[in-house]
Amino acid sequence: MAEAAEVYRHALRIREAIQGGDHPTLAQILGNVGALELRLGKYAEAEPLLLKAKAIHEKILGTNHPLFVQSQEDLAILYWKQKNFTKAYPLYKPLVVLE
Repeated sequence: MAEAAEVYRHALRIREAIQGGDHPTLAQILGNVGALELRLGKYAEAEPLLLKAKAIHEKILGTNHPLFVQSQEDLAILYWKQKNFTKAYPLYKPLVVLE
């Protein structure tokens, strides 16, 4: 997984250099790198990536888009693993819809 993380980081650097700013593809790569860092237990590295991905997804795609929901869920998992339930719970709560 460490090799995959390095490939993703490299792709992220290229995408940021080419597109920069708020682009859905950049947000998806940010989310992928952040999720991989999360799975590797590198929480400090994962958080800013996941936050940026979530912000771009929200701005461009809106809060009902599956990519926004995924980025929010990844952040919730990050905070849950850090035992920061105060931050995790509000992110999980909107994901649960009972009809």
